[in-house]
Amino acid sequence: MVLASPLTACQPECILREMRFVLTKPYALHNGLVNLPASIGVSIYPEDGDTAEALMLNASAAMETAKNIGHGSHQYYSALLHMRPSRLLVQDRLLREAIETNQGLVLHYQPQWDLNSNRMEGFEALVRWQHPERGLLPPGEFISFAESRGLISLVDRWVMRAACQQLRAWRDAGLPPVVVSVNMSAIEFNQSNLLTEVQQVLTDTGIDPQWLEIELTETTLMKQSEHVLGTLEALQQLGVRLAIDDFGTGYSSLAYLKRYPLDKLKIDRAFIKDTPQNKDDVSLVTAIIQMARSLNLRTVAEGWNPKRNGAC
Repeated sequence: MVLASPLTACQPECILREMRFVLTKPYALHNGLVNLPASIGVSIYPEDGDTAEALMLNASAAMETAKNIGHGSHQYYSALLHMRPSRLLVQDRLLREAIETNQGLVLHYQPQWDLNSNRMEGFEALVRWQHPERGLLPPGEFISFAESRGLISLVDRWVMRAACQQLRAWRDAGLPPVVVSVNMSAIEFNQSNLLTEVQQVLTDTGIDPQWLEIELTETTLMKQSEHVLGTLEALQQLGVRLAIDDFGTGYSSLAYLKRYPLDKLKIDRAFIKDTPQNKDDVSLVTAIIQMARSLNLRTVAEGWNPKRNGAC
């Protein structure tokens, strides 16, 4: 499939989920129903190639990675995916060493601003990899690789521990406490020891649970898993805050907003960047905020710059 440009940030994800929803429907054969889950590889012009041949080749490499992750998965292309097996092993080792030695991964902190009080109320911790050969890599350059190599859980937990250690350092320096949010991949919520790990990190760093916020994607919630529900309820009882990241980009289903214990919605920047000029985006964002308020959920406009965009 080829999608015409330009695309908004959320469109590829939305279309992928629609495709997977259709493709995973059972096929009726003469002797019963058959499920044939599809693996999907994605490459994007011009980041992943400037010719049709290059884009197809890179999409194919991403698809092979999706197959290795598991049937029914999708994978975006990353330059790290298109390496020879021997080179992949080297990158795997470098990333593992960066995590295990606590040297190589770094956190950058994006402030979250409260427009009512005109005060900063917290940060989002964003991981970067100081690659020994390629320099400082943003998440888009290595998170897909980490997922394909089974390392994403190690990255997630490193980020959580490092963020809590930074919170402790700020507190010891006499600074007022703030909430720091960290991202958790969907795979984390299927792990039986996530709650124990969170409790251990909070105990080791001496951080009160109310200052830690965990961000999860709509994909995590759409699985309607009792295990996920139990984990989220236990985290909320512990005092940890819970937020949905990139709200509005997943396969639309609002049922989880009342089913799961949540504290905050982060409206994807695709809906924010053209406000207030784009009246449709203004209407959509307004509706999301009003819905969130009716459910006692806070909202964050992701990537919004009041000096550039004005009020929304």
